[in-house]
Amino acid sequence: LVIDKNSEIMAVYPYFYKKKYGMKIVVKPFIQYYQPIHFFFQKRKRINENVKIEFEILSEIAFYLKKNFFFIETNLSPEIQDIRPFFYQRYKTLPLYTLQIDLKNNLLENYHSSVRKSIKKAEKKSIRFEENLNFNIFVHLHNLTFKRQKKKFPLDNERLLELLKKLADENLIRQFNAKYNNEIVASRIVVYDFKKKVVY
Repeated sequence: LVIDKNSEIMAVYPYFYKKKYGMKIVVKPFIQYYQPIHFFFQKRKRINENVKIEFEILSEIAFYLKKNFFFIETNLSPEIQDIRPFFYQRYKTLPLYTLQIDLKNNLLENYHSSVRKSIKKAEKKSIRFEENLNFNIFVHLHNLTFKRQKKKFPLDNERLLELLKKLADENLIRQFNAKYNNEIVASRIVVYDFKKKVVY
């Protein structure tokens, strides 16, 4: 969706849709969790002016989608913080919050009491944690999770392994594992930015 004003492109919003029972619906693709809105307008010196223009653009997007689609489900990317235009069009909006944790000061006291309890419980059961790349184990556990949820991941094992190896070659991922009886029973991979300051 391209939003322009006086032949100047103001923003672009890529979205995915399909037809269901003859009706067009916007869907969030499994492989792309967030749907970004790219703003291209010339930034003003006054911050309020920029906020106003973004609000107008979001209003146009919300109005267009409501007018042309029967049902919409999407996750806007985290930098879209003002979702009022969608709320005004009577969308059911649910704000989600992304938290940043300062890992240099990552003390146990900083976590919620239920998380602290879970960590202590795991330690009592002799569950140990490590940081180590083991993509084959990760993919195996990943497949078991999807099988349990009765879902299908859109990439086959070979392509997923290829993707993970490419990210590792660029030094953009880290893998954390939980081990029980010296066997990896859980694994989490995080992707971080080039400045190595924020993980996703």
